[in-house]
Amino acid sequence: MRVLLKVLDGPLAGGVIAVDEGVPVTVGRSRDPGVVAVPDQAMSRLHFVVERSGRSCRIRDLGSSNGTFVNAAQVTDAWLQAGDRILAGDTTFEVAVEAEAAPPPPAPAPPPPAPSRAPPPTHARPPPTRPDPAFAAALEDDDETVRREALWAAAWTGQPWLRGYLRALLANPEPAHRDAMLLLAILGGPEDVELVLAAARALDPGPERFRVLAAFGHPAVVDELLAGIEDEDAAVAAAAGEAFEKLTGAELDRIPAGPEEAPAGADPGDATLRPDPAAAKLFWRDAHDRFFQSSRWCRGLDLSGEIDAATINRLDLQSRLEACVRGRYLGSWSGSPADLERLGGLRP
Repeated sequence: MRVLLKVLDGPLAGGVIAVDEGVPVTVGRSRDPGVVAVPDQAMSRLHFVVERSGRSCRIRDLGSSNGTFVNAAQVTDAWLQAGDRILAGDTTFEVAVEAEAAPPPPAPAPPPPAPSRAPPPTHARPPPTRPDPAFAAALEDDDETVRREALWAAAWTGQPWLRGYLRALLANPEPAHRDAMLLLAILGGPEDVELVLAAARALDPGPERFRVLAAFGHPAVVDELLAGIEDEDAAVAAAAGEAFEKLTGAELDRIPAGPEEAPAGADPGDATLRPDPAAAKLFWRDAHDRFFQSSRWCRGLDLSGEIDAATINRLDLQSRLEACVRGRYLGSWSGSPADLERLGGLRP
């Protein structure tokens, strides 16, 4: 069976986009890796994503400017069926399900006797978003520490409902969701850019939001970091600068936080200093195209695929923890808790 998005009109009219099992398809104007680029100026950079589970497909709007419509009704999250039409910008897609040819049976078999009544239709189950009962009570606990531990335990044990749960929770982000924000930043993919940005902004006006953006590591968040480096609040600027350095691997110059001159040989962590916005902009101007060739970076290293032990050892301790937990969740790293402890500790 194949699930296809047929392009009926717009700049790519006549084209076909395949939606494979377990591989989200993100559509928009962006030329980022992992995005189906449509040169439709009425589309947002990241407009919508389609995820498939068996014969079922789910579409989610990614905070687009002009909205996503299914059969003329605007949607933010909906299930698709064969024949549905999706309008995004000036482009219309049609959902098609095609059966793949099956090998003939070795010999014809007689038809089974007709049942006394028609069996109920079977449908593929949608991807789970509700927590397993073993986790549900802890995730609703009044103690923030209990909720945090439940989230990280779910990530470590690869619970299939976790990312859907985080996305649903952060559809209306609040500061109390900071642990969920950080975990989605660690586990999410390019299709989560707009959701992670919106969630991080819910932590305004303090500097905490930059930890979330740095953990996500997608180059699309760098504009937010550059704006933070220019903030009048020295603490916000410092946090944005640290996040920029974590993502890019750059070492920014420090300048006085106020009108006074920086003392010679001053410690870069001195509260009287702040990262230099001009240096950050200059670095990003020269490095922008290289970073947009991938979707996750840390310390200037491409972490979008599987990573080996040598790469892990080049990361700071917090980044090692994030990379290993993501690897455990996605099945690309099989280390034990003892291995993770040796790499830098078990605490988020």
